[in-house]
Amino acid sequence: MVSLIERLITAPLEFVYWIKWFAAYVTIRLHNAFHKKRFDLYDANALGDPVKLGYIVPQLEKDLESPFPESHLQESTDEVTFYGVNSKSECLLVRISRGCNQMADAWIYLKLSNGKTYRLMETMGFQQSADGKCETFSCGKLQMH
Repeated sequence: MVSLIERLITAPLEFVYWIKWFAAYVTIRLHNAFHKKRFDLYDANALGDPVKLGYIVPQLEKDLESPFPESHLQESTDEVTFYGVNSKSECLLVRISRGCNQMADAWIYLKLSNGKTYRLMETMGFQQSADGKCETFSCGKLQMH
């Protein structure tokens, strides 16, 4: 008797769940069919093309994500941090900060699975200007473009 009452109460809830699920599914499919994606720049099957694979930032994305002109970026402070670890517990930590005086500080740490660690010894460096654009950072023998 109790199971019959429980079934009578939960059956409408299951029906409502599936109606909501179906409505959400149809809405998502219609939205994806009629709305263009913001970036149609990446293609995982484009072997040999670092821009399409996402290794290099496309110019369109760079323009949209950089609201300030290049002249402002030369004199501003900024910092970026990257962290990565794989299944072998090898990890990479990178922190690069830029000061107002075109000095930059790079901190790189790499730990391998065998316990060896590597780090960048000389951490202070300069931004190098070419044609008025600061697109190169030099720190010791490390150069990033």
